[in-house]
Amino acid sequence: MAVPVLSCLVTARPLLLNLDPSVLSFDSYAFLQGKLYLLLLGTTALSLVTTPLLFKMIPAVVHLGVLLRWFSVDSNQVEVGPKR
Repeated sequence: MAVPVLSCLVTARPLLLNLDPSVLSFDSYAFLQGKLYLLLLGTTALSLVTTPLLFKMIPAVVHLGVLLRWFSVDSNQVEVGPKR
């Protein structure tokens, strides 16, 4: 039985996973819930590790870009920060 895409969107029933409550047992739901939990846990851990690394790498990449003349140095730029 083919379900039109529009009715799938309206009923919010995932077509590809075939999550029909009459077909899945409690064990299947627990298995799927465990897999989704691990996916959420993994993406959260990845985000917590990569975000600080990304913020530390951006100035180094910009500095490298200036040295390799990918970016031009703006001599009129005023740095905002604590005075030395």
